[in-house]
Amino acid sequence: MPKYFPNFKPEIPKLKDIWFGFRPVSPDGMPYIGLSDKYNNLAIATGHAMIGLSLGPATGKMISDALNGTEPVMNSDMFSPGRFK
Repeated sequence: MPKYFPNFKPEIPKLKDIWFGFRPVSPDGMPYIGLSDKYNNLAIATGHAMIGLSLGPATGKMISDALNGTEPVMNSDMFSPGRFK
């Protein structure tokens, strides 16, 4: 246990109780980030597979810009939820 938290003794779950599973991913491996073409009140941010935590801040910024009508800092067409139409 680290010296800087001497009284901290976290409970570690048994291996059988640790959550795991498939991560959502798109057919091309690129996440879906953007506004829905079908519903005007739906923002989509999914399909990040194993790098969702790493891309969270950038995805949040992209969704925030889309919802606020702010000009994106990059071309986001490659992440468009409707790119497979």
